[in-house]
Order: sequence, then structure tokens, then C-alpha cells
Amino acid sequence: MSAAVFSKKEALSHGFYQTQKYIGLILLIGLTFFLMSIVTGIFDAFAGKGTLSQPPHTEMDITEEQSNMLMKVLVDGDYISRHGMVTGRLRYLDDPNELELPFELEPHRREIFAYLQQFRYKLPFPRPVYFVLRVLLWSVTMLMNIGYIKMTLLMSRDQKPRLSELFTNVDYLIAYILGTLCYTAAFMGGLILLIVPGIIFSVMCQLYTFLIIDQGLGPIESLKRSAQLTKGSRMNLFVLGMLYILINIAGALCLLVGLIWSVPTTSIAMAYVFDRLSAAESGGSGSLEDIIKSV
Repeated sequence: MSAAVFSKKEALSHGFYQTQKYIGLILLIGLTFFLMSIVTGIFDAFAGKGTLSQPPHTEMDITEEQSNMLMKVLVDGDYISRHGMVTGRLRYLDDPNELELPFELEPHRREIFAYLQQFRYKLPFPRPVYFVLRVLLWSVTMLMNIGYIKMTLLMSRDQKPRLSELFTNVDYLIAYILGTLCYTAAFMGGLILLIVPGIIFSVMCQLYTFLIIDQGLGPIESLKRSAQLTKGSRMNLFVLGMLYILINIAGALCLLVGLIWSVPTTSIAMAYVFDRLSAAESGGSGSLEDIIKSV
């Protein structure tokens, strides 16, 4: 397959044009993801942080020596493990007077207790229930990711998607999760080995999500199929990926407002590239008309 199957300029121009056309819907999509992140963030905040990763003096008005003393107290008192993992004793600490402190830290008792609030469990139900609900929230986020990918395909094809598409693709959820796990594991393995194999794999198999969602393929089959589709176009895809990164960095530098345009532009452009490669392999010209006829 020739690398000329798609043009980087044409893909980005198409992505920008379709973003402009569907900007109202795109803003609603962004708002939906933003609200979901707020719900998840509040939920996690009330569940408390699981690890004390920063020295206390970076967040409190105490000296480094007092900070080290506090860390020793927390470890020796079984409030945290030696690796900073929060234990049940700290998680359910609800009275500052129950905190066992040496004389040197006694003047800071209230401040220390206030600092430790971020690690306390404050939800009105047991932690096992929290974990179940957290998995459900994560699953909804994955479902929204699937919906967004499908909507980029529909917007690229000018097929007028609806916002409800974010939540109506449950059939692809398991395959999407398994495919993502396989893709991530293989990518990280390649990076650990020699870096270059990981990059090559990421370019070869990056279309797996489209294949799961658009063609209903399984996780392994989608990765294999992506490797077939990208054959002969991988350098073009790599360069296009670098352009996407630069465009989104530029969008982030524009006070983040630029991301409203850069993220959907690059996402729709990638959906367009997927359609071009699929149509060309099946014998079409890769034009928008051929793409629409093939779906």
C-alpha cells in the first residue's frame, strides 16, 4: 500500500473543517467529559488519597526537621506504611485528639490534623462499596471514550452524530478495554526493550480502536488488522502523529482554549485517515464518497 493513500495536509484540513462544522456538538462533548471528571474527582477526594507521596513540610508551615519527625510518627504509629501507603488507622481518624504526637509537634496538632484530612475516608458507605462504584465510574468513562471515537468517525463522514452516542456503545466495551490493555502492554514492553520497537508497534496498531468500534473486531484481531491496514503508510502515520502532538501542544499553550480546536481536529483527522486506508485497501479511491458508500 502506498504512503500516498492519504495526505497529511488533506487529513488535517478535513479535521479542521469538520470541527468548525460540528463545533456546537464538540463543545457539548467537552462539557460532558468535564462534568464527568468533576464527579470522579469529588468522589475520589471524599475517598481520600491512598499514598502520602510528598514530605509534609511542602504543604504545612513546619520545618523539614519537624516534617521528618511527623513522618516517623506516622510510620511508627501505623498511620502509613514505610512506603507511604495510608492505613485504616489514618483513613478513619476523625478526632485530632486521637492523633499520637510527640511534645515537639503538639503545638501543630490542629494543623497536622487538617493536613491529614486529605487522606481520610469521608464517604457514607464502606470502602468495598466505593471500589464497586469507582469501577462503574471508570467503565462509564471508557464507554464515553468509545462514544467519542465513534462520533469522530461520524463527524468525519458528515453523518451527524448525536450526543447520546457517548453512552450507547456498550457492546464494544469489553473488546475496547481488552484491546487497550493489550496495546498498552505491548507498547510498554517495546519501550522497555529498546524504545524503537515500542514506537513502531504504536504506529502499526494505533487504528485498533476504530476497528473495534467501526467493524466490531475483537481485541487481538483489531491489532492484527491495524498492522495490515498501516502497512506501507507507517512513516506517513508517524510524521502525522508528530504533527498531532505539536498541534495539541500549541493548543495547550493558547491558555488551553486552543485545545477546543486542536483535539477534535486531530481526532477527526485520524478518523479520516482510518477511512482512507480502509477504502483504499478494499479497492476504492479513498474519496469521501467511497468511504460513505463502504459504511
